[in-house]
Amino acid sequence: MGLMAPVMWTLRTYFTRRMIEDKSYVINDLAVDAVLLQAAIQSCMFVVFVMQNEFILSDLIYGSITGLLFITGSICQTVSLKTGPGGPINALITTQIVYQTSLNALFFGQGISNFEYGGISFGILAAIIITLGD
Repeated sequence: MGLMAPVMWTLRTYFTRRMIEDKSYVINDLAVDAVLLQAAIQSCMFVVFVMQNEFILSDLIYGSITGLLFITGSICQTVSLKTGPGGPINALITTQIVYQTSLNALFFGQGISNFEYGGISFGILAAIIITLGD
């Protein structure tokens, strides 16, 4: 699953760029449609989570804030693909887990192994190389 996420983000970026170039879809409509689908999937996942675990109001609040940030990021991503280079944008998107792992280590005391240090280093280096090369 960890390897599928970057593949899916890359495919999303590819098809978004194709729609922009072909002018087959109004980019603002694409952003809204993608957000509606994303919100529907996230809502279904939350219902499954609540069915398997005890309902806690703080989970709903944290999940709502996280979902709102994901939706805002999705709209910004789609609009940025229209106006900017696809390589650096996709590099930032596919390495977001690197930043999440770093934040977890800094603020929540999550332990990081040597492999994770290597992954974080190579992920950041790859994003810099892609950004400078595009």
